[in-house]
Amino acid sequence: MTDLAARMVDRFDHHDPELAKDGVPQEVYRTLRERCPFTWSEAYDGFWVASKYADIEEVIRDPDNFGSSAGILIPDPSNAMSPEEQQERFDMRRGVIGPPVSYDPPVHTPIRRTLEPMFSPAVVRQREDYIREVTDEWIDSFIADGECDIVAQFCAPVPTIVVLNWLGLHDEDWKVWSDAVLNQFSNPGQYGPDMSVVDLPKLLGLIHERREKPTDDVLTAITKIRIDGEPLHDLEMMALVGQLVFAGLDTTTNATASSLVALYRNPEIREELAATPLDDRLWASAVEEFLRYTCPIQGFKRTARRTADIAGNTVEPGQRIYMLWASANFDEDEFERPHEIDIRRTTNRHMTFGRGIHRCLGSHLARLEVKVMLQQILRRLPDYTVDESKLELHHDVGIAYGYEAVPIRFTPGERLMSTV
Repeated sequence: MTDLAARMVDRFDHHDPELAKDGVPQEVYRTLRERCPFTWSEAYDGFWVASKYADIEEVIRDPDNFGSSAGILIPDPSNAMSPEEQQERFDMRRGVIGPPVSYDPPVHTPIRRTLEPMFSPAVVRQREDYIREVTDEWIDSFIADGECDIVAQFCAPVPTIVVLNWLGLHDEDWKVWSDAVLNQFSNPGQYGPDMSVVDLPKLLGLIHERREKPTDDVLTAITKIRIDGEPLHDLEMMALVGQLVFAGLDTTTNATASSLVALYRNPEIREELAATPLDDRLWASAVEEFLRYTCPIQGFKRTARRTADIAGNTVEPGQRIYMLWASANFDEDEFERPHEIDIRRTTNRHMTFGRGIHRCLGSHLARLEVKVMLQQILRRLPDYTVDESKLELHHDVGIAYGYEAVPIRFTPGERLMSTV
């Protein structure tokens, strides 16, 4: 057991900078699963750490007791509030970072019910041609150069533009939204995106415009949400838009960048996928496997409302449980040979998108984006190499595991002159 793993067993701290090294988090998570799968940490005023798949699933299956409205992060933006204000939010089942991620039933239910049809697999499939056009446009922007930072020049802009367009926002603002999300992973002590950099009056104006002149986009659907017959207030709607953008950006950006690094390190898999037709079923299982293996979101927390027993431990009301999605994805009791990439894995109930009522609303969109982005890179930059000496992980991988920069080189190619 390494010194870091021993320290984490004694006092788990997912924001420890020593975790921000390639492959290190999984070494620590494996030690947790083996030695103390459900354990108490004194960090950040104390919380439980769940590293086994079965224990996490037990928490998720009981959303009435284990709530999200006290926040989903440790530390959490709600920590800036007084204990009384935090408890009031928890009792109201409306968390401070807004719907739907920090709202609990029954207020969570109508929000989810209104938005889910717009993120269904059938609706998402209609966007594939558009996603491929955006993808090719951004490859066009650097393909003649023979080198690029694939994160800054591809993995960040493509999903941001796609999700902004999907929501009905202005995609020319993509850099502002992207920076609001990704910069948090470079700033120690910042837990959550920085909404202050977003033009909130502009966003609110668009929301009011959709309320007066509805269209068929997601922004319009948000204005139609009703809880107990009442619409969401302006701050809730802006927070909801922010959550959808953030969730649609960080997962896809980090998963795609990490998958491209993994493909470079596994040339046999890369060669096979490069020769696989775009509509072949192998792509579906390959994408699921890359999502499991890269697991861009490390975990979220839940807070107990009542006393409960998890893995033989008594969880008291008000205590927090940090659910390590990334550890569950490598649980040997759930996955055969979890540390290998098996693009034909037939049973792959990974937790990359969470589970239960708070499962990622845009998971089908993220799957399609990752698939298309990987396909086009393998098709148009078939010989790309990664400069591993310059790979740079996020400085804090406590929320999201991914790369700040992935420098690649490739044989220069021709632009397709595609337009969006």
